[in-house]
Amino acid sequence: KRNRDNAALLLAQFQKGEERGMKQGKEEGIAIGKEEGKTIGAEETKQSMARQMLSRGMDITLISDLTGLSEETIHNL
Repeated sequence: KRNRDNAALLLAQFQKGEERGMKQGKEEGIAIGKEEGKTIGAEETKQSMARQMLSRGMDITLISDLTGLSEETIHNL
C-alpha cells in the first residue's frame, strides 16, 4: 500500500509539473507571437507609407531616409 501511495503522489507531482511547464511554454509562445506580430505590423506600415510617398512623387532616397527601408525594398514596392 505504501508503494502505491508513493507512486500516486509521484504521479500527481509529475502531472502538476507537466501542467505548469505547458502553461509556461504556452505563455512564452504567445509573447513571442505578439512580438513577431508587432515587427511584421511595423514593417507593413513602413511599406504602406513608402507606397504613398512614391505615389506622390517623392524621391526614393528621401523615402528610404524617412522610413528606414532600403532603396531596393522601395523599388520593389
